[in-house]
Amino acid sequence: MIVALDVYYHQAAAKAVGVTFAAWHSAELTSSHETVLTKLEPYEPGAFYKRELPCLLAVLEQIDLAAADCLVVDGYVVLDDAGRPGLGWHLYQQLQEKIPVFGVAKTRFF
Repeated sequence: MIVALDVYYHQAAAKAVGVTFAAWHSAELTSSHETVLTKLEPYEPGAFYKRELPCLLAVLEQIDLAAADCLVVDGYVVLDDAGRPGLGWHLYQQLQEKIPVFGVAKTRFF
């Protein structure tokens, strides 16, 4: 099972969503989960995980991770060539390095 995660922010709230699907080529979702959080950390450039990680962990509580082959996050696992950890790395650590995490970022980190 593959778990894809993202967080949407609106005003003082965040909606974290997790969807599962059986394989990369799956045409349909297996399940969809969401949660809304109102206690958010402020955005800090280069430390996005401080804001986003609690949201991802909250929605992951609704998913049976024993069946997960990997997680996909909207962000970086590693921020740069120096190896600075990104959101995906921090999530991987929180999950005791048991589930591989792939980062899919829309823009380059500078």
